Amino acid sequence: MTRNERTTNEKPKASRERSEGDSLDRRAFLGILAGGACGLATRQILWPMDHILHAQAGNEKTLVILNLAGGNDAMNMVPPISLPEYYKRRPSLAIPAKSAVSLLQGPKGTKEHALHPSLKQLGSFWNQGELAIVRKVGYPGANGSHFTSARIWSRGYRKDLSAREDSGWIARFLDQYGKGLIPVVGIGTGRRLDFRGGSKRSLIVERIGDFGFDGDRSYRARSQYRNQLLAKIYAKQGKEGVDRLLRQTGRKVFGNLGRLEAAAKNYKSSVTYPGSSLAGRLREIAVLMKAGIFPQIAYTIHGGFDTHSAQAGRHSSLFGTLDAALAAFRDDLIAMGAWKKTVIVMISEFGRRNYENGSKGTDHGAASFVLVLGGNVKGGLHGPRLTPQDLQAPSLPYAVDFRDVYEALLSQHLGVKAANLFPESRPVHQNLRLV
Repeated sequence: MTRNERTTNEKPKASRERSEGDSLDRRAFLGILAGGACGLATRQILWPMDHILHAQAGNEKTLVILNLAGGNDAMNMVPPISLPEYYKRRPSLAIPAKSAVSLLQGPKGTKEHALHPSLKQLGSFWNQGELAIVRKVGYPGANGSHFTSARIWSRGYRKDLSAREDSGWIARFLDQYGKGLIPVVGIGTGRRLDFRGGSKRSLIVERIGDFGFDGDRSYRARSQYRNQLLAKIYAKQGKEGVDRLLRQTGRKVFGNLGRLEAAAKNYKSSVTYPGSSLAGRLREIAVLMKAGIFPQIAYTIHGGFDTHSAQAGRHSSLFGTLDAALAAFRDDLIAMGAWKKTVIVMISEFGRRNYENGSKGTDHGAASFVLVLGGNVKGGLHGPRLTPQDLQAPSLPYAVDFRDVYEALLSQHLGVKAANLFPESRPVHQNLRLV
């Protein structure tokens, strides 16, 4: 069934393939179906057969998790321009109020904060009431290790950090609430801890167009006739028992795979996405939505935020890329009528120190900000305001648990009871209304 199954002296002809296929007996049919089912995933893809075989209707709402990996310095992303301590602690890195993107306009206008100058599109979304900024987000006992802190965010719990057996919170979500053809998809993520530890597996892919039956590159005509033959076999009712069950399975496999292949092939948009990797990943999520396939959770990454040095220039580039990609994605979803069905949450494993270092950068800190964007988002500032005392500390203290953010979005947007996904007790709890 795959390119590794051919023999070196095999020279198939189209007519020979058809005649041999028509005379397949039951044993050969079972072997072909088993081989075909195991060879569905092509390069860069991890996906279980159970989603292919048991796809159900979804709820047509998607939570997009956008990880600003590396420890995003939210203090310069959303500068607290009303606090003199911000400028004292960052004499060369602080964003001047006059050059920042103002947040004075819109239904929740504020003088407390502004946006980085490279986030002009996000500023316009704020003005339309579509951007929420959650301040002081973190967890108890902040850890400054990228690996450990990212692991805490992925697991959704703080205790037992030495445990070898981990469970990601998205894996728990998938086991309890996953529905639809693609309940969870990771675009350009690899199989992160978030997705591991459950009984089901998420779809992990670089491009939706990579998904399909693995063709035979040396004998390209063979793939065409093989697929035609399998479709013909699956279409028959078959004998009672295993034969019939496998034929039914084959029909489901072909139907769902055809839907994914058609989604990639038929996607058209009036929106021109930027050429960045992030824009390309968001576009892949739009491909699914355009085909009416709404993952409950779609996860992707925009990395490079470990800004120990030369932060100003790197932030201008990173935020500019983020701003342009989100604007294109939003325009695309508006055009297809999916913007009000989508919420984007921007996270990072930790924030940065309140003060700049000697290399014109910032080092690992504690709490940070989380940004939430979407057509039905309740825009404005959420969480306790920053105080002069907050900025006099080495790092921003946490006052909103990141699991409170996740629970709010999962319950208010996806309509699931999320508390059981994060059973660990927390010293602080905020009732957030984000959607």
